[in-house]
Amino acid sequence: MNDTPANLTVVDNQLLLRPKLRQGENLAGYLLRLANLNCLQHPQELLEYLGQKSISRYQPSLSPQLGIYSLEKLALQLGQPVEELASLAWPFDVRVGKHRKFQYKGGAWPQELLRYSYRAWCPCCLAENAMHLAAWDWQLTTYCSKHQVLLVDTCPACQRRVSWRYASLHHCSCGFLIDQAPAIAVNCGSSAIEISTLSAIEIQRYITLSLLQQESLAGKLDVAALAEDAIEQRYAYIGTISIDQVQSKDAYDAALFTCFDHRHALHAALGPRFAVSPALQGLKIDAAFDQELACLSNQWLTNQARASPSSSSTESGAAPRLPLETVAVVLNASTHVVRRLIKDGLLSEILEGSSPNSRRHCDTFVSYESLRQLQALLGQKTTQHENGQLVSFDHFGIDFATRLNLLSGLKQRKAGVIAYDFCTGLPSLVLRRDCDYISAVPTQLSVRDAARALDIYPDAVYRLAKAGLLRYRPYCSRQLRIHVDDLHAFQRTYIFIRELAKQLACNATNLADKLMSVGLKPVHGPGVDKGLIYVFKREEVEAIDLTAIAAQRSYQSRCGRGHKLLVKRIESKRLAATVACQFLDIKPHQLDTLCHLGFLTPSQTEGDGLLYFEAADLENYLADYRKNSDLILMASAKESLKKEGARFWQDLIRLGLISLISDGLTDYCQKDQLQAAIASRKSMLSTAELSTLSGVKKARIRWESKYGCLAGMIMHLGSGQIKFYFPRSAIKKLKKLSIATRSSLTDGGPEDA
Repeated sequence: MNDTPANLTVVDNQLLLRPKLRQGENLAGYLLRLANLNCLQHPQELLEYLGQKSISRYQPSLSPQLGIYSLEKLALQLGQPVEELASLAWPFDVRVGKHRKFQYKGGAWPQELLRYSYRAWCPCCLAENAMHLAAWDWQLTTYCSKHQVLLVDTCPACQRRVSWRYASLHHCSCGFLIDQAPAIAVNCGSSAIEISTLSAIEIQRYITLSLLQQESLAGKLDVAALAEDAIEQRYAYIGTISIDQVQSKDAYDAALFTCFDHRHALHAALGPRFAVSPALQGLKIDAAFDQELACLSNQWLTNQARASPSSSSTESGAAPRLPLETVAVVLNASTHVVRRLIKDGLLSEILEGSSPNSRRHCDTFVSYESLRQLQALLGQKTTQHENGQLVSFDHFGIDFATRLNLLSGLKQRKAGVIAYDFCTGLPSLVLRRDCDYISAVPTQLSVRDAARALDIYPDAVYRLAKAGLLRYRPYCSRQLRIHVDDLHAFQRTYIFIRELAKQLACNATNLADKLMSVGLKPVHGPGVDKGLIYVFKREEVEAIDLTAIAAQRSYQSRCGRGHKLLVKRIESKRLAATVACQFLDIKPHQLDTLCHLGFLTPSQTEGDGLLYFEAADLENYLADYRKNSDLILMASAKESLKKEGARFWQDLIRLGLISLISDGLTDYCQKDQLQAAIASRKSMLSTAELSTLSGVKKARIRWESKYGCLAGMIMHLGSGQIKFYFPRSAIKKLKKLSIATRSSLTDGGPEDA
């Protein structure tokens, strides 16, 4: 260890040793060295010693590894310039979250790029310099270019990761001296990459090439995948990247195209778009870099031959699943289209998660083999169906489901592929479908044709079919075909109210109300099964006198409205529902509530069965509640007590001093009871009020109420939650107790106290 007294400053308070900042270390490494020199066990003990944990918890960490919250306080305690400490900090953008990012060289980087929960180190450098280098914190750093050895990230003694917070600079938490850990020698050559010397765009190039060299079927540039491999495995593909490929634009483009060629050779059956699918999705760190990456990907696709993918690719260890987003990029379509292909059975779905039976907690993947088969199916061009209709997939509009259904016809030889470009995807697909597949059999009607024959809406036909009144057969997907014989059978069995209204030259809605008022029930309609049009059985309608029913003036509608002439014939002491609502000044649904709760009881007329209310019952209801001078509305009572404080009304309810009376629609309370409750509450003091008036802390008051001088003075404990209320005489007792306590401390001294 080469920390000499010349580098140190001895002070009388706080930390005795405060080393100078060194080049090549960040804030986390400096704190490791600081804790080690001051004989502290780990950086977490250092944070407690410096009082950093007392700072607000809601500020983002300045050090992803150790969580420093106040840079100014740290600079003041260590005697270091705050600007120099700020240059070493890699602050998070937010305090907590799964997708946090740290600031470095003017950009925001995913936290998965750092070893923020454990350490990696070069044993030789650690033994020589007694410092932790900032470059070791990056997942991209796998070896030491100086000593030509791999970094170590596991303690050889306990076989566990070395924690940042609970391990010292030289020791693991188990006590092992980590600078004596064995290291594996490698030959990284003269083109070793020092990540601290790279610019922001060069680091992004380094990340992109590393993830593409990984040969993963994830299909996207996921930086979290770097941490999944061991350092030896990571070095196998990262160590092949030279510094020239990162710093030179031409060398980087050539290396990127080489990665695309290699991926395409391994997975040729999926097409060339799979080779560039990670680059097309982007790194998601800098938008400008992602745009440049997409341009290079499209340039590589342009240079590829427009040949169909080989079915016998040189795939080795192909993963059984692909992410949904990757399949969408391969097909050059949205994930919604991919889900539609899964639903149609053209792609196989794989669910992975904690609960495979619940889609909510699972991730959706697509089978590798099913995508390969779909690509092979699209690559089989045909010369059949010469007289068919051409269908292009260059855009997906309102009829996208109809066109996607044609892909199922490829397996049934009912459609053929005319053109498909694997470099472009589904937008380049052109199909020719057979005329027999398009046209319906003469005896089969579409929904629109059936609606035209029945003189109703097309949506009403769907609802009739769903209700089981009209027979149909499924056609393709989300389409129906109705046989002419089934349509004639429906017309012989049922009749629409619109047809009856046309025959009688009357309003269809009023006619439906009159039919239902005489006991004729519809089998389909708005009040039956959410249908659009009322449907009755034809034999029941033909058995009654329609002309007489249509001519009647008094009837009960389905909405509870009585005819005006019927209302006039009711006696003045009997009020219909609408008149009762006007009398009480309430809405119809409020009247239903009063009847349901038992405040009012309706009756029915003998002849027509119309509901009515006795006027005397309505007057008694108003006299008992709304016109009762002894009652006051709860809202008015709360408004009058606003000056007493926001919690005053709650105290009255909590203490049970008042009881609420309901009329079914609102609450009241008795005026006399309210006045008595206000006087009773003002004679009491809550714990907070007693503490303010007496100067005694609330905790002491609670203790005295249980064991001391206030034990017999509790008037109420509250209801639901424990809350003490005391009489005003408790103020004098507490003041006497406070004076006696101060005098005993003054006379007896600290020992007697």
